[in-house]
Amino acid sequence: MESLIILQLIAHFVSDFDLQSQAWCDAKSKRCFCLAHFQHALVIFLVHWGLSFSWAFVLPALCIAVIHFLLDQLKSRVGRVRSVGALQRHVFFIDQALHIVAVLVVGLCYIKLGGPLASFLPPSGMVAALLAFVLCGTTGNFFVKHLMASFGVLVPESKTGDDEDLENAGKLIGVAERYITLLMILANQYAAIGLLIAAKSILRFETAKKNEYVLVGTLLSFGLAFFVGALLRFWGAF
Repeated sequence: MESLIILQLIAHFVSDFDLQSQAWCDAKSKRCFCLAHFQHALVIFLVHWGLSFSWAFVLPALCIAVIHFLLDQLKSRVGRVRSVGALQRHVFFIDQALHIVAVLVVGLCYIKLGGPLASFLPPSGMVAALLAFVLCGTTGNFFVKHLMASFGVLVPESKTGDDEDLENAGKLIGVAERYITLLMILANQYAAIGLLIAAKSILRFETAKKNEYVLVGTLLSFGLAFFVGALLRFWGAF
């Protein structure tokens, strides 16, 4: 039962961040009703249904996909309304909270109504660990980025014009440092995390703003991994 709920959370994060292209995001931000909305909804449906490991979950998966589609429509419309002002900084987190609530409600209703579960669902501890690594992967990059943006911490302009290469490298570094931090927490090697942070602090850039930006991103990235790892250990998965 717990495994199904956690698998559905994994399905949400994977389909919303790992399997959604930037082209779809751009198209949805420009138009409130476009093909990208339907393409993404189809991916949502297939991933949620597939990770249930049960043919009977087809209707709940469809329900989740429809709710996701409607919430994306609402997000696109809110994003095009200038009058909402500062609220746009927090739209990402409000949107994600609503998606997660929808997944949890649909999953719990399916279980309470006696929906059949697959006999070969993996142990809850295993899927909880998988969820932790999903959160520390590409999903973590988005959460750190939008958390910084919600506080007005934006990428400083570069005088050398190499922002794109640095950004891509930064994404890979962020994922790597969160994975390493999570592994160190699970192995009870907390001192090694301090060495990682110290090593990252050696980096220096051309402007103080860039240094501050990287420092804030580093602290949030390590903090996310530490929080996820602590929850995983508290829950008893390791």
